[in-house]
Parts: sequence; structure tokens; C-alpha cells
Amino acid sequence: MDFDLVRFIRGVCQVILLLAIAVSTSHAQTVEIRYLTHKELCNRSESAGNCKQCKDRDGGLKDLEALERNLREVASWIEAVPPLDNEFLNREAHLMGHGSKARLQMAMKNQYYAAWQLHRNFGETLESINQLKRSDKGFSFPPTEKNQKLNNISKAVRLSWQAATVREAFNSYVDHDFSRSVSVLTLKRVEEGNYLLTTSSYLIGEYVKCVIADLKDYLPP
Repeated sequence: MDFDLVRFIRGVCQVILLLAIAVSTSHAQTVEIRYLTHKELCNRSESAGNCKQCKDRDGGLKDLEALERNLREVASWIEAVPPLDNEFLNREAHLMGHGSKARLQMAMKNQYYAAWQLHRNFGETLESINQLKRSDKGFSFPPTEKNQKLNNISKAVRLSWQAATVREAFNSYVDHDFSRSVSVLTLKRVEEGNYLLTTSSYLIGEYVKCVIADLKDYLPP
């Protein structure tokens, strides 16, 4: 492996670990944020205790599955957007992409806009998870799959950004929901939803640590 690739992996590792700082609610776990050397990373990935062994988690796939369950759970609490409103908002979204502020303002006035935006974010994030699951089927892999693993690290960085977007959309939905005379969510659901969504960065970070540990044969000592 050349020097640039080593720097890439180390840089991505730092990004993922720093993103875990989002786990900051009163129920969230405290995550240690610092750069880990390759040896520390592999040791931590294989250690007992709070950090389960990567091989027992199918090389991080179980972390992705836990993330998927959390997202689907929270998504199930949000009201479905009626077909006509969904069609309207999908059409406006395409036009919004061309920079029409008037279209955006019109769409945001729709009573289902917040729910539509949140469902949209959920869908995009779940699709990214499925792409990772399809391309990463186990802890061990032959050398010919090295590039695929590196590509998965890049995808995981994007997944972290998408998970953060879901959290933001959820907060926007909660603000809208509580402005209605009768809200869909209870305060308990909001608290639980925030907790489930803030664990996203932690789970993605655990997945990436397993992928990088799986690449240890390609890293210099």
C-alpha cells in the first residue's frame, strides 16, 4: 500500500471517530475521541468487554443491522404522507433542485412537508446501509477485495453525513409536530427517537473500525 492510501485510511478513521461526538444526549454513551494507532485499533476491535469482537459481529455487519433497526423504528412513528401530497412534494423537490425559492416556500407550506422530508432522509440513509451490506459479506476477505473495503470506508463517511441529516430532519419534524393542536409524537417518543438517532455515529464508527482492522495486513507496522 502506498503512502497516500495510508494517509487516506488514517484520515477517514479520524473523521468517523470525531463524528461520534454527536452521541451527546443524557442517555448517550461517552465516546473516547482521539486518534488511534493501527495497533490500538486492531486491539480494540478484538477486545472483550464493552467492545464486542469484530468477528462476532460479522466484521461490523451487525452494527449496520442495528443502525437499520433503529432508523426503521423511528420512521415507523412518523405519519405517512398521502399519495397526492407525496406526488406534489416529489415534483416540487425536482424543481427546487433548480434553485426556485418560490417553489421551496410553496412546498414548505404543505402540512406534510416535514414528514415527507424526514421519510425521504430515512429512505436515502437506509439505501446506503443496504449498499454497504450487499458489498460487505463477512469478516475475512481475499486480497482482491481490498479496494472494495476501502470503498466501503468512503461510503461509511457519506453514511455518517446522511445519519446526521436524519437527526436534523427529525428535530425539524418535532418542531412542526408540536406546533399542531394534536401532535403525532409524545415527549417520550421524542426522547427515545433522539437517543436512537444519536447512536448512529457510534454504530458507524464501530463498523469502520472493523473494516480497518480487517485491512491490517495491508497497513505498515
